[in-house]
Amino acid sequence: MGAMRDWSRALRPRLASLGPSAPQALTPWVEWRGGSETLECRVPCQCSCRGRDSEILGAVSSYIEVDKATLPDGTILSLHLDGNDFVLEYDGLELMSTNLTHSEQLLAELGCVDIVEGAPTRPEHPRVLIGGLGMGFTLKRVLELIGSPATVEVAELMSQVIEWNQTYLVDHNGPLLEDPRTVVVLSDLHDCLGEGDTYDVILIDIDDTPDEVITMGNVKLYTPEFLAMLRKSLNPGGRLAYWVAEPSPKLEMVLKRAGFSVTEHLAKHHEDAEEAWHRIYVATVEPGD
Repeated sequence: MGAMRDWSRALRPRLASLGPSAPQALTPWVEWRGGSETLECRVPCQCSCRGRDSEILGAVSSYIEVDKATLPDGTILSLHLDGNDFVLEYDGLELMSTNLTHSEQLLAELGCVDIVEGAPTRPEHPRVLIGGLGMGFTLKRVLELIGSPATVEVAELMSQVIEWNQTYLVDHNGPLLEDPRTVVVLSDLHDCLGEGDTYDVILIDIDDTPDEVITMGNVKLYTPEFLAMLRKSLNPGGRLAYWVAEPSPKLEMVLKRAGFSVTEHLAKHHEDAEEAWHRIYVATVEPGD
């Protein structure tokens, strides 16, 4: 069958840990046959694998939880395999998927428009800060756009999310964390600001809206105090961009109250989608303000 995908290699220890008593929802599961570069079905099933002796990859086609992490407030962030795609869930609700990445990439494109490679406004060494690693697609698009030299810092609160990007998700977004321009900080975004560092672009993709936060600690990301820190952390002419799941007049209002000029952009969850559910709010500071 040839060499397996990177995520399959990462998945094997997780499948092995489930053991023969794994719940029915996780079967058919598979076993790595050392040195043979094949996967074999270990349980009787109704799939096309035809049982124990067939070489398969397709048997891992059920919706399978491959790993999970507990957030500081006790809620669960989990990674699931759905066919050849991965889905990130928060307490059972889908947050993002590897087959729906259009709006995450658009966040990078709208935020980095002035610092793309070849742009006359690009600084010699642009610096970007991303709040939330997620599945890495915003980071991937930023790296594609801005060229070198550059520095892209990513603030991610959960170590497991970083590990998932280094293992399961590599086949989808590439070895982003090995890029010499990438600096991942295991930290709350709030704690990355206020130390005197400044950025040309700050991109934030953490919560659905200010009223639908992943953890209650994220409420501070929309306060006047935090927005003032963001403003001070932007270089002259810099851009701040927030991704939200739906229109958020509240976010637009608090950004304007913090002294930003704000533009709302419609964002489709998939480039072929008929409707644009999501929004990206781009905030800038007018010269002299």
